[in-house]
Amino acid sequence: MLLACYDHVVGNLQIKDIPEDLHVELRRRAAQRGTTMRDYLLWLIERDQRLAVAAEWLEQVRSDERVFAETSAAELIRAGRREQEDRMAEGLSRT
Repeated sequence: MLLACYDHVVGNLQIKDIPEDLHVELRRRAAQRGTTMRDYLLWLIERDQRLAVAAEWLEQVRSDERVFAETSAAELIRAGRREQEDRMAEGLSRT
């Protein structure tokens, strides 16, 4: 019963007819990272998936309507820091 459940959770992937030079390079890179070919390939797939999500996010950001502020981000940060310093100074003066 447990084995039947396991088959639904873990997928298998087999790639046939990999060119020899590519296979050698993949083995070399896996060894260079101190890992198995399986783990190296999983890492590559996971990295590719993260890049795809990042690319989708970036495309969404690019399609959003642009917003123009009257005050620059640097000025807003400086103002926020001044406010925080004033609150801290006020708190210290009460003690």
